[in-house]
Amino acid sequence: MEAQMTDTLFDVLYDRARQELGLPTRTQTHRVTLKMPPLREVCRDLPTQTAILGVCEDGIPLLLDMHDPSPGSLLAIGESLAEVRGVLAQVAASVCLTSSCHQVQVTVISNDVPAWQKALAGAVAPTHMRGIHSPFSLEAREKVLELARLGNSRLLGRLRQPPILLVLDDLSWVRDADHEVQVYLRWLLQNGPEHMIWLLASLQEWAALEMHSWLPHFGTRVFGGVQHALAKQLDAPSSMIYGTARTNGVFEVKAQEGWTRFMLADLPAYEGER
Repeated sequence: MEAQMTDTLFDVLYDRARQELGLPTRTQTHRVTLKMPPLREVCRDLPTQTAILGVCEDGIPLLLDMHDPSPGSLLAIGESLAEVRGVLAQVAASVCLTSSCHQVQVTVISNDVPAWQKALAGAVAPTHMRGIHSPFSLEAREKVLELARLGNSRLLGRLRQPPILLVLDDLSWVRDADHEVQVYLRWLLQNGPEHMIWLLASLQEWAALEMHSWLPHFGTRVFGGVQHALAKQLDAPSSMIYGTARTNGVFEVKAQEGWTRFMLADLPAYEGER
């Protein structure tokens, strides 16, 4: 994006910001791999109810405003589920760092509960969490139905509460969920962000192809590394194909101006409620 800035005024403003923030020069930005700062440092001074999707190569964070529904629900796709899970964990951790437990709540549904307990234990306060549940547990089903009812109440203007994040790790489990859960999840994917109920999901590349009917429900797609044979079918950027110059830990998201590359900040240790 910066490489396309040719106007003199933009050059001056960029260089001034670069000097103040200690960023590399524009030429260096595309030639070096930056050491990512701690997530807590990136979140410092951000508005409440703001999440960080990642940090661009120029050091500028990609922000998600929980009050702006335009990005829609988010899907992270890649060959490595552990890699794309990191994107969801960063979004959840960062919004909790910018907001108190009265300003945002997080629920996780995953087949790998221990992995999420480990991922969030050092970054998210217990008071932010509404639970980490296995997909076919009674608790997970009740959470989905509860959020659908909440979304309907907000739609009718009867109830206003702070943003809620519902993390759906390895969404492939939903194919075996009962019909009612599937219907409510589809409704939440399409309508949740409008009522501050944000759904974040991850899928391995092969599962994403098998779940093509679910993909249109996501307004934003993030790609980690994908296999060449599947990239075109998934509309993935060529830079994310294994065997190219792709670097591990690098992701791309499609913005209005095209694909934007970003990396993840380091998850911090939890230091107490804001």
